[in-house]
Amino acid sequence: MKQLIMAVMLILFIQSADLLAYKSYELYCDRALLEESEKIALTQIGITERTNRNDGEVEKYLQAVGLEKGNPYCTAGIYWCFAKAAEILKYDTKAIPIPKTGLVANIINYTKQHGKQLKRNAEKHSLLVWLVKNKRQGHIERIYQVRKAGWVDAIGFNTTSPDKSVKKEGVYMKSRNILHPLGRLRFAALINFRSEPYASL
Repeated sequence: MKQLIMAVMLILFIQSADLLAYKSYELYCDRALLEESEKIALTQIGITERTNRNDGEVEKYLQAVGLEKGNPYCTAGIYWCFAKAAEILKYDTKAIPIPKTGLVANIINYTKQHGKQLKRNAEKHSLLVWLVKNKRQGHIERIYQVRKAGWVDAIGFNTTSPDKSVKKEGVYMKSRNILHPLGRLRFAALINFRSEPYASL
């Protein structure tokens, strides 16, 4: 019995270590662009797919990054909000802090190349990235509010409703914990933003 307890504790320790092994990065972004893109993201909450096949109104997110309907749009939705904010503020698209892409892996690769790796806690506007271990598939969401013990409220595109009676995927506010995996996805990275005024080109 004692050996069984020790084995269970060891497994839990290894799992906890894996969950805590995420990396934290920092990118630069204009403060007004961060705030405006959040306002836009909030207006999208409740938009759903037409037939649960990544279609309908959500296709506008995919179009923003050059993808056709049917593709995953969690990353495209976040980029779309920044692009719309840049348009409203009359900023060049170069002000957008993330690349024009629909792939989570491209966000991580870009961040590694252009950002700084810093150990920081989750913050408002931070991006949460989950990945399938050793693969390119993943999911990304944007933090709206930080709570306690790793819990946050995040705006998620291409996700399920917190209301179990709603069967269509779409854009929802989700309660997440960065210490917990999402099914087979493990939490891999936290992308924070450091505010800097943008000099229009």
